Amino acid sequence: MFSAASSFGLGYMTGFMGILTGILLSFLTSKKGKRFQGTIMGFTAGLMIATVCFDLFPEAFSRGGLYIGIIGVSLGVLLTVKLDNILDAYMKKIKHFKGSQYLKTGLLMALGISIHNIPEGIAIGALAQSSIDAGIRLALIVALHCIPEGIAIAIPLKEAGIKKKVIAYYAFIFALPMELGSIIGYLISGISILFVTLSLGFAGGIILYVTCGEILPESKEMWGGRLSTIGTMIGIILGITVASHLG
Repeated sequence: MFSAASSFGLGYMTGFMGILTGILLSFLTSKKGKRFQGTIMGFTAGLMIATVCFDLFPEAFSRGGLYIGIIGVSLGVLLTVKLDNILDAYMKKIKHFKGSQYLKTGLLMALGISIHNIPEGIAIGALAQSSIDAGIRLALIVALHCIPEGIAIAIPLKEAGIKKKVIAYYAFIFALPMELGSIIGYLISGISILFVTLSLGFAGGIILYVTCGEILPESKEMWGGRLSTIGTMIGIILGITVASHLG
């Protein structure tokens, strides 16, 4: 039986393992490792697109209906657009700072990632409450999605001169929002199917926006060659394959 404690552990370990893996991988790469970073970001973008479209959304629509699900998606997109505008305003201010540029960039990146990891945790908790197997599959895919997030957090912090050991410890902190979201998702799912549908759609809208608006463009910016595109295609194919085995 899936319990609150299980939701607590699943959400935390999903964020922790993914982000920590990304942080550790960032220590193995350098500025010359853009090909690897671009490819893995493209891969996770494709994986998340397939997961949302062939797993998360169908689950939401089948439980509460198409229109309720779309309302949740729309709310997720609207919230992300608002957060995106806020972060853009801060990023413009950061450009005026030279000495602490990388530190501020890394911390803001961590803030943005932490915020959008909450609804991902909600999706994990809500989905696992209704189907443990589906929730665990989503958690594994979200953990993969967290790998480039860990890289994106660690690289500017590393450039700012923060010790690698300290950056690695940050994984414990950055995993907390997903844990919180997972608990919320678990509690919401026990209240009403309507809330489950809204939360799944909400999380899917945020994930899609971040994937299409940030991760995909960043993968091409990191590596403009074909590998980032091929990584995206492989991610989509793998995501569809995983989703096709849900039933």
